[in-house]
Amino acid sequence: MTTALPFEVASEPDTHSGFEVLPAGQYPVWVTGVENVATKAGDGMYAKIEFTVHDDHPSKGRKVWANITVANKNAQAVAIGKRQLGELSYACGNTQPMTDLQQVYAKRCRVDLVVKTSDAYGPQNDIKSFHPMDGGQSLPAGAPTAGAGNSSAAPKPWEQ
Repeated sequence: MTTALPFEVASEPDTHSGFEVLPAGQYPVWVTGVENVATKAGDGMYAKIEFTVHDDHPSKGRKVWANITVANKNAQAVAIGKRQLGELSYACGNTQPMTDLQQVYAKRCRVDLVVKTSDAYGPQNDIKSFHPMDGGQSLPAGAPTAGAGNSSAAPKPWEQ
């Protein structure tokens, strides 16, 4: 039995994880995933929203997430969540009150990112605010408009 490897292994491991935080600043993004998730305690719900940096930016394709409170026994947390969802909806160009997360899916906006550091998780990106981008325009005609489960064969703009 041989123990030789058919390749050489670097003597120093590559410590690049691919999950480095983005520097603080404003980023153009697509809303690329939306879902309502129950809290671990089971007594609330939050909107889990995935954003992908737009191709007009050097960080094209990088992802950031926002977890926005939708239901909670803490009324202040719910009020903050409503304000954040309203800001996101406006930034995405919606003119009607948002009643479903699908109303922001596959839309563009800008997000203000900051970097927060915690002892448990180290540095992480946090979305502080949402802003319109080119009027919060929707995807081009023919692009998918349904949620994350869309089975359309057409490539999404953030995947090109």
